[in-house]
Amino acid sequence: MVRYCGFVTLGTDERIAFDKNDAEKIIKVRVPDPKVLDIEVDFDSIDYIFTKKKYETEMIAQDSYRVCLDDMSEEVKNNESIYIKAKKNTENIIRALLKPAFEENTIEME
Repeated sequence: MVRYCGFVTLGTDERIAFDKNDAEKIIKVRVPDPKVLDIEVDFDSIDYIFTKKKYETEMIAQDSYRVCLDDMSEEVKNNESIYIKAKKNTENIIRALLKPAFEENTIEME
């Protein structure tokens, strides 16, 4: 049995598109869907439960790291809610940045 901690970075490397309609006072923002930019497993956090001491080797530690990384990648790939939260966070940041400069405009996310 293995326990570990890891970190996932989601974001986009695409441009965010803005369309400002002065007549209607609307700013439309096209936010690209997030994608996984980085996955890290904290090597020091990997904890094992061995049934026999002879299995506790450096090779097992390296293999376990790769298995943890694969496991985390699979978990992220199959977890739609993490992508939804990442996109919502991006939209909230954009609103927070635009609102002070465009108080009289409606900001719509696409």
